[in-house]
Amino acid sequence: MPVLAVGLLIAPAAARAAGAPGGSLSQLPGRAGCLLTRARDGCGAARGIAGVRSVAVSQDGRNVYVAGSEAEGSFGFGSLGAFARDRRTGAVTQLDGAAACFSEDGSDGCTALPALHFVHRVAVSGDGRNVYAVGQRVVVFARDTSTGALTPLPGEAGCIQSVASNQASNCARARLLGGFRQDVAISPDDRNVYVSDDVNGGVAVFARDASSGALSQLPDAQGCLSRDPMLPGAAGCTAARGFGTGPSTGPVAVTVSPDGRSVYTAAWIFGEADNRSAVAILARDPGTGALSQGPGAAACLSNREGGEAGCARARAIGGPSEVTLSPDNRNLYVSTTTLISGEADLGGEVGEFARNPTSGRPTQLRGRAGCLRLRASEPGCTSAHLADVAALTISPDGANAYIADGVFPGRLGAFGRDRSTGALAPLPGRAECMTRSRRPRGCTRVRGLFSPRDVALSPDGRNVYAATSNGGLITLRRHR
Repeated sequence: MPVLAVGLLIAPAAARAAGAPGGSLSQLPGRAGCLLTRARDGCGAARGIAGVRSVAVSQDGRNVYVAGSEAEGSFGFGSLGAFARDRRTGAVTQLDGAAACFSEDGSDGCTALPALHFVHRVAVSGDGRNVYAVGQRVVVFARDTSTGALTPLPGEAGCIQSVASNQASNCARARLLGGFRQDVAISPDDRNVYVSDDVNGGVAVFARDASSGALSQLPDAQGCLSRDPMLPGAAGCTAARGFGTGPSTGPVAVTVSPDGRSVYTAAWIFGEADNRSAVAILARDPGTGALSQGPGAAACLSNREGGEAGCARARAIGGPSEVTLSPDNRNLYVSTTTLISGEADLGGEVGEFARNPTSGRPTQLRGRAGCLRLRASEPGCTSAHLADVAALTISPDGANAYIADGVFPGRLGAFGRDRSTGALAPLPGRAECMTRSRRPRGCTRVRGLFSPRDVALSPDGRNVYAATSNGGLITLRRHR
């Protein structure tokens, strides 16, 4: 049964309220402010959103997509929900009928798509023609640019899995792709797609067909980089550093700089949040999309205690969850999480870096500007009243950063960004954080916000969307 349209009576996004800091957020009223797996807390209901952990907005601002696993935790049947976005108000409405959602087993009334296995990330191409859902496979959809409806590409073009996988499927095969928390990034020119592998320790490089969106791995050593090319799923890959050391370790995040010249990954050993974390620094060939790595300390960053040998040292990057670039290409932010290791008492951090526009090499900002420490104040870092960083995103105008804090019960944090230095600072007062608690204790109450795992902004910068682990999509207005 299709979800009823919401937000039809919502007023246009208002100018900033008197006295409210720039970048502060407010929830859309009524059911337009949140969708959950069942209607409660004043929220509407939607299908295919159980356990969502990723949210993406199309570049034309017409659609919002969420993806995750329908079982709570890291593993479960994958799902993907599709929503139309009102570009005037930011309110979302689930697409009708079979276009509303896909799930691995056809549950929740969604269209069955067995290739959706352990989905962790969703991304939309810049030209709006394709959506990519990534978990233990890469699933490729064609997108109707008028309606936002998705159609899986036919045959082997519709999905890719690891050459080392023993799972039966109709998917094409590629090197790497053996991870459980794989990430995906699309180059700004839409010519390449990069997928990180947190088990085989590397990143797979694909060329994207401009017409169909189908992916093909680059040949030979150009097709992948790995910490250990001797692994079964990494044969023939280029050896690289900054992808972690030891078994079952590798990048959990990958991103491409907005200028298309650099690719960054973040890796760690599971269960060792303060040990062996690293960020790989890779140069991208704009013609082919192939990646290469500089010598010595220019190849990677690693945390100061027990980090990867030969990498440049950095603060506040232990246990990374994401690497985020500012829209102006001037800054890089490394977010850290305790959600994977389970060591929630450590608290999350954000390492803040200036980026060299020529080499792509990051240099940590000096003093307190170089890191953001959550939960408790740490000497030498800016402090904020959050517990973790499951995700961080920068507004299109570069003025704000927003953090999804996934540690129970979860919060959403709002920060100002100094556009000259890139340093982050919490917004003042109640604008700093949002929580679902009815007694928010200095934060703003937001209905349905439970352990947010991802956060995204609309291209026009008017709205913020948060994906929550209890199966929720939260819609907020951003005041500028």
